[in-house]
Amino acid sequence: HKVKHQKMALRTPKFPKLFTPLNLDKAGTLKNRIIMGSMHTGLEGHSLPKILQGAFQNPTKKLERLAQFYAERAKGGVGLIITGGFSPNSAGTLYPLGSKLDSSFESDCHRIVTQAVRENSVCGYPYPKGSPYAKVIIQNNNNDFARSDIIEDYETKICLQILHAGRYAAHPFAVSSTDQMSPISPFPPKKLGVSGVASTIRDFVDCAVFAKEAGYHGVEIMGSEGYFINQFLSPCTNPNASLDERLSLPVNIVRGIREACGDDFIIIYRISLADLVENGMPWEEVIELAQRLDESVSIFNAGIGWHESRVPTIATMVPRATWSWTVEKLKKSLPSLSTPISVTNRINAPHTAEKLLDVADLVTMARPFLADELFPIKAYNGNEELINTCIGCNQACLDHVFKGKTASCLVNPHACNEGKFNYNDPILPLGAGGDKAPLKVAVIGAGPAGLSFALTAKKLGHDVTIIDKSSDIGGQFNIAKLIPGKQEFYETLKYFKKHLDLFGVNIKLNHEVSAANIGELTQYDKVVVATGVSPRIPAISGVNHEKVISYYDLLSQKRPVGKKVAVLGAGGIGFDVADYLLHSDEEVFS
Repeated sequence: HKVKHQKMALRTPKFPKLFTPLNLDKAGTLKNRIIMGSMHTGLEGHSLPKILQGAFQNPTKKLERLAQFYAERAKGGVGLIITGGFSPNSAGTLYPLGSKLDSSFESDCHRIVTQAVRENSVCGYPYPKGSPYAKVIIQNNNNDFARSDIIEDYETKICLQILHAGRYAAHPFAVSSTDQMSPISPFPPKKLGVSGVASTIRDFVDCAVFAKEAGYHGVEIMGSEGYFINQFLSPCTNPNASLDERLSLPVNIVRGIREACGDDFIIIYRISLADLVENGMPWEEVIELAQRLDESVSIFNAGIGWHESRVPTIATMVPRATWSWTVEKLKKSLPSLSTPISVTNRINAPHTAEKLLDVADLVTMARPFLADELFPIKAYNGNEELINTCIGCNQACLDHVFKGKTASCLVNPHACNEGKFNYNDPILPLGAGGDKAPLKVAVIGAGPAGLSFALTAKKLGHDVTIIDKSSDIGGQFNIAKLIPGKQEFYETLKYFKKHLDLFGVNIKLNHEVSAANIGELTQYDKVVVATGVSPRIPAISGVNHEKVISYYDLLSQKRPVGKKVAVLGAGGIGFDVADYLLHSDEEVFS
């Protein structure tokens, strides 16, 4: 599993714990302690009824975009990738015809994914060849950041997550430990009997075998977040079963997979360390489960909270690494635990991850790899200020997936669109003709959209100037960052400021484009309008009263509002305004 490379001098990384390899015995070695956690992207595809599988001429096309997505993360130097969840059978899919892995046909579809990760694994931590970073950083610094300097190196590994939705399934074939409905699904589940449980265990094992045939290094068994296994484990959803009966499901699944797939196969168990629901799994039972799985699993990955829990776990308001105490508690409660354990949730910076390795063996980050696929390379080379930080907004990832859309990232529109934008193309085709000559481009507006477009165009060779009437870049991000709990938005502004300077984008601030001076734009080949949105003023009686102001007036101009305020509108902005005022000691009515 070692990547072919030349022997080079060793350099100590800025975050030495994070980039220390981890030996998993017969299952191989991870090149570092960074795990890209599982997340649904909408690229996992739909399952095909078996009657139609024979008509599918090219199975590799089914997951082509997913392969492109993970290939870019492999180039970034991550140690281990865990895919989005795939069900072991039809009953466990999240929605009708949802993604599953239960046949040789589906296994063949996945080969393009595992092959893409292997082919794009990098030796050491060089910036990808042809990458704008490699060119600019070498040009601006005499240090050879683009070369690998690790004597021994291992390929990025990839594991498939096996996820059975249980009563969370949004279809009428859902099954669970009882017939108790989930508050987040309209379909009542069917209670599985003894034979149904045994059949499902076999399906988990078969799924792992198909994953191994597809080239995956291992699997992660989803045992947390309120899904199928969690439903059997917790007293709140399996009240009449004994402890042994409840623990037997995950134990038999893990043992069955280990027997079927061998000792060289990575088995990760996503263990719920805090259900965050009433009558959830007691801590003593969590310890007992960890003990029973200790000999058979390769890695424990911490899971926090059920999806139906009212306690936020990954929102931007949650402070960084808030839930790391659960891993520390498990380590202290069970000092004999021999299995490495990974800490999770709201970890988005290398210095945070480095510190957490004092209590954990690995660090799992999911959404940060949507925001920046080169996170490990930038951290290793001491360029952490170049990392596009995940701000925990959930607006283009979770929000999109829950609406049945393909995920992306608010701060990185390239995410999940890797096949649409080729960053190695020297000139972005903006309609200049077939010669691809660099264009002189003006971008009107220095908000996130304008900044993202300008930076991308500059990376690809164009001469770009940003024009904005404000005194600083950021647009309405400068408003969003004022909301309590949204301080992470500062990170995006720092990222853009650093990159605009690094790549040499021209910026003209305090300059408003109007009818009077629009002639100035004739010097540009292209003009991109990115002026953002304006507050929508509803056409209702009294809206022009002197006491009525917009959210923009309140947040950008600090307009006084008095002690008693009514907020019209209960969308995201309405809640943000109310939160802002509540922290300002105003009396608020929404």
